[in-house]
Amino acid sequence: MVEGCKRLPTKVLQGTKNNWTEFGMLASCLHYLYVCKTTTHKKGATMNKAELQQAMALAKNPKNDLSQEDINLFSGYGLSDFQRVHVSLRQVARLIRWQAQFMDGTWDAEEINQIADRGRKFFMIIGW
Repeated sequence: MVEGCKRLPTKVLQGTKNNWTEFGMLASCLHYLYVCKTTTHKKGATMNKAELQQAMALAKNPKNDLSQEDINLFSGYGLSDFQRVHVSLRQVARLIRWQAQFMDGTWDAEEINQIADRGRKFFMIIGW
């Protein structure tokens, strides 16, 4: 659990106090509820199989517009000195679509496997 989340006063949640310290605690609590709870692993862990499957489902659905998702932070993800990055499932989905989808609509299984392998080591999923 995020530090301070248990100590958050009910008054803050009701909006009766306007204090930066309590606001920070509220932000921390909301982060825990909306971001950390969307993933199935512990804090600091990297992408797991379920998250890869969710990203694949997003990538394979042509109705999902992923064009606004920034994938520049994946630059060099195949290199040995690549550092861990915090990403959303939509960003991973766009990476999959960019790297593994052929022009005829089929998918490159080798590239998906490489994304999965590198994702297990370097992609920290922080939400949708």
